[in-house]
Amino acid sequence: MKVKLYINNFDEPAIPELQYFSDYLAVLTPTTWDDFGYKVSFTLHIIDYSVSPPKKTDIGVIKLAFKDQSPAKSAISYDFYTAYFSKNINQRLLDSLPDNFFSLPEYDSYYTDIKNTFSNNKALVDQFFFMIKDVLINKLQEKIFTQDVFKKSLQRTMCFSSHEEFQWLYQRSKPLDIFNTQIEKANKILNANYQDFLEDEIYIMLHGFLIAALENYLSNTFIKIVMSSDELILKQANKDGKLKDKKFTVSELAQGKELLKQKVKKSLHEMAFHNVETVIPMFKDILKCELQDLRWLVEAVEIRHDCAHRGGYTKDLNKVEITKESLEEIITKIVIFVREIHEQVYIKPKF
Repeated sequence: MKVKLYINNFDEPAIPELQYFSDYLAVLTPTTWDDFGYKVSFTLHIIDYSVSPPKKTDIGVIKLAFKDQSPAKSAISYDFYTAYFSKNINQRLLDSLPDNFFSLPEYDSYYTDIKNTFSNNKALVDQFFFMIKDVLINKLQEKIFTQDVFKKSLQRTMCFSSHEEFQWLYQRSKPLDIFNTQIEKANKILNANYQDFLEDEIYIMLHGFLIAALENYLSNTFIKIVMSSDELILKQANKDGKLKDKKFTVSELAQGKELLKQKVKKSLHEMAFHNVETVIPMFKDILKCELQDLRWLVEAVEIRHDCAHRGGYTKDLNKVEITKESLEEIITKIVIFVREIHEQVYIKPKF
């Protein structure tokens, strides 16, 4: 399958009636919203025409602009649109927006949502982001920083002022993407057929892998969030036993907050994020997460130590009992736990 782009006029049907079309169609519909003097807001839907009736997925609002756009013009008053809407419906299927266009999302999980919509098919995802002229993916940042429409509308909405902040938006979705991929692989391993004498060893390794996947998500998420804010860096430094009472030389003090940032980052990278007693209070104190009873996680981490360091035996040389059912339960619990964390640090943060 391929992806095509289609732009609706204000009064056209949400799902275009196309003949002999069986691919994905990304449909942009302009809104009348005045965004700091500019009309750049479009709703985005992705429609799968390979099924009957076509399946429509609501993505959300994106900002679509073009170079030298004037605030006096509507979202579709540019010459490109005049020529575009003069064509019949089947001639309006685009492989790409013109090169002088660029787009940005209105919300943080946009990149993850696009990947999920295309079932993580890299070819389709890459095609979509090229077609839509996404600023981040296509590295258009430097080309549009001086544009008034970017500075007065897109930047104020997205709160970005640097290349690093653009990268931050995309990187925020990475830990969850990695975690979801690891869980998908874990389920495939769990449901594969093995000779009976191998099952115990496979389950022992898989238990350790699941806790490691959770640890990776927690560490990447916490470090990325904290390192994005001077205030959070200072809070973490005051909570870090290695740093809060540390003395600095005069030459070190001259480096100011940059030195503190380096110290906090180094300390976090050295931390074992499977240490529940240490990590969970960090999410609660620094990121203000409200977390449920996690005794199951403490127990799962203890079993993980037996799996990783003693090949599935306790210190008393008793074999740890891990079953398919127990692993299915762990998968369910850590997926729910990650969703709770993700919502509280990315979607509805309190810190």
